[in-house]
Order: sequence, then C-alpha cells, then structure tokens
Amino acid sequence: MAVRAGLEALYPGSDTTGSGRELLSLPDELLWWTISLLREEPLPVPACDEATWNRWFHSLGPHYIIPLLWYLARDIPEESLPPQWVRDRMKELYREASIRALRTDHQVTTTRALLNNAGIDPVILKGPALAHLVYPYPGLRTGSDIDLLVRPGQVRDTITLLQAQGYHPHVDSHAISPHVFHHTTLLPPGGKDLLAIEVHWRLLYLPGEVMPCLDDMLGRVVEVSTPSGSFVTLDVPDAFIYAATHLCIGHSTMLRLSWIADISAICRFLTVNRMWDEVFRRTSGGVLLAAVRQACREAAFWFDPGAPYTDPAFWPEMEPGADERFSHLVAVAERTERHIIEAMRQAPSAREALLSVIHIIFLTDQIGGSGSVDDRISHLSQWVTIMVHRLKNRYSTPPSAKGSISP
Repeated sequence: MAVRAGLEALYPGSDTTGSGRELLSLPDELLWWTISLLREEPLPVPACDEATWNRWFHSLGPHYIIPLLWYLARDIPEESLPPQWVRDRMKELYREASIRALRTDHQVTTTRALLNNAGIDPVILKGPALAHLVYPYPGLRTGSDIDLLVRPGQVRDTITLLQAQGYHPHVDSHAISPHVFHHTTLLPPGGKDLLAIEVHWRLLYLPGEVMPCLDDMLGRVVEVSTPSGSFVTLDVPDAFIYAATHLCIGHSTMLRLSWIADISAICRFLTVNRMWDEVFRRTSGGVLLAAVRQACREAAFWFDPGAPYTDPAFWPEMEPGADERFSHLVAVAERTERHIIEAMRQAPSAREALLSVIHIIFLTDQIGGSGSVDDRISHLSQWVTIMVHRLKNRYSTPPSAKGSISP
C-alpha cells in the first residue's frame, strides 16, 4: 500500500519509539483515512468496530492532534465522517484543548510577569507561541509543557524564582553541566492544574554546529497578545529553524504529529508572507538547512504532498558536507556512545564530564519525578522502555536523517 511505502521511506525500519510505534501499527485503512483528513483530502471512512476506534483515540492521544483533526473534519462529506460518538468525543477533546490553551496562556503570562519583576524577560517557545502565530485557533495546538528561553546568565535566578512558586527540578541538568545540556525541567506544584516548565539557556544541544546567534534571535523576537496578557517569542523564521532542528535532530527517533503539524502550519505562513528567502539566509546552506528540508519532507507526507517545497528546485544549494554533518548529529542524538564522546568534549572539567556521562547513560531525568509512588513508577517504566530501545538498537546503524534529505 502506498501509505506504508511512504512511511518506510520516512522512517526506515519503522525505527520510532512509543507513541510513534502505536500510530504506525494502526490498520492501513484507518491510518490512511487519518492522513487523508490531515491532507484535507478526506477518503471514505473505513468500517471499524468500537474497539478499533478506541485504539485510534489511544494511539493519537500522545500526538495532541485530535483537536486539529476535528477542526479539519467539520465540513467533510458524509461518507468520510466517523461514527457520531467518535465525532462527539473528538469535539469534546477540542473543547478541553481550548480550555487548556486558555489556562496555558494564563500560566505563561503569570510566569513572565514573575520573571519580569526580576529583570528577566523569557522567550516562550514552541506550542503556546505557535498556537497564536500560525494556527487559526489556539485550541488546535496544545502540549504537555511550557518551554521558555532565558539568557545563560539568568538561568539560576529563573530556577530559584520558580522554585519559590512551588516548582521543583525534575533533575537539575543545569547544575550537572550547563555546557553539555540545554534545559532543565521544573515540575509544577502538586494539586494545581499547571504544566511543567522547561527552562532553556540554549535552544538545542548541537555539538559542532551553531544555531543562529542567540543575541540576534533575541533581537528579532515578536510580541504575542492573548486574553491573559502578552509574551514574546521567536519570530517565525527562527521558530521554523528551531522547530525543524528540534524535530529532526533533537528527537530524531520520536514521531509526534503535533510537531509535524507545526512545520506544516509554519510553511504555509512563510509562503503566504514570502519569508522563505529569510529562512534560507539564516540557514546558509548548512546543517540547519538540511534539518529544515527533512522537516518539510515529513510535513509534505502527512499534511501537504503538493506543497511547493516538494520540488527540489525550490531549495538553495547545500554546502559541501552539510548532509554528512546532519547525519552525524542525528547519530549523536540516537547513539549513546557518540553522545558521551560529544559530552566529554563539551564539558570543561573532569567532574562535569563524569556527571554528564552518568546522566546520559542512565537517563536520570527519566527516573526522577515527584514524591508520589505512581509518578515514580511511571517514570521508571518510561526509563525501562527507552533503555530497552537503546539496547535493542545498540549495534544497528542509526537512521540517516530518516532517509533521503531531498523532498
């Protein structure tokens, strides 16, 4: 079937973890119907029993994509509509997502006000920002946490201020090594309907490569207004470069449709506003452009196979060796031993190197959690799952940027 061939080209050997594997294990007809909704070219809905539809909800839940599917399915032909109870549940999930988006906006603006009082103006990243920048309604893009970027010299003050509000570090990776890691996760106070906050001091861990200059990016931020207040975020070209590298390098073996939906929505924004040349200027034909091209390849498959960026002539020339450097970065993210080597290169002292290696090998951020037994069991289960996947693929060749670079 064409859909399976396309998926195999994108994800060789179906080498994805967790939610990606569950999604790809759906029956062909149901998976293809789902993709047809995302492409806004709906096919007739397949005949599925209640158990299969419940499996569909379970598989798509971690992708935060059902609200968008409901939105895209509002006016499709009757023959393409799922059963009424499925539509009702999708609509309810959209309503819940819209309420969650309002709560997230409130948490974001409250956190910004707290940090502003200390002279820190955080840059809000990913979902909460993109929901307002490139989606028609914020409820179509929700997530599981809030990512904010501060200057490296403001990280400890930011963590201290959030701790005073009841947040607590999952594992303080900044204390382990600010040179090797790029963010620390703070879990929210118990009993409150709040999201975890990831405090970033750089956008990604990219050994041997440099994201666009942090000062330049901070000088290009844009303001977003919400009913709860305002905050600042990366401008759309920088947000696009970050989203692409986060997807294709930072999480090279993780398939999450909300991240790919971000790429598709940003691409449409860039096309309408004639901003592609600015993206090309900032990526300069290097490894960042390779990441952008790969992200667009995934977006084209899931959302827009007729997009202009599917034409190889759309793209500027790549620098010699850029594809190879991109593949190396993907391997560093996937292969533990390469990550360790890069960590030892980055750490300025033997102590930082040792602590970083322990953190990388044993995934201590997955063992942590709050004091509750259920939370610790959940994180231990996640740790075991990831470690088993790593051991299983220990001697296999990592995916070369999920297949060919060219769309």
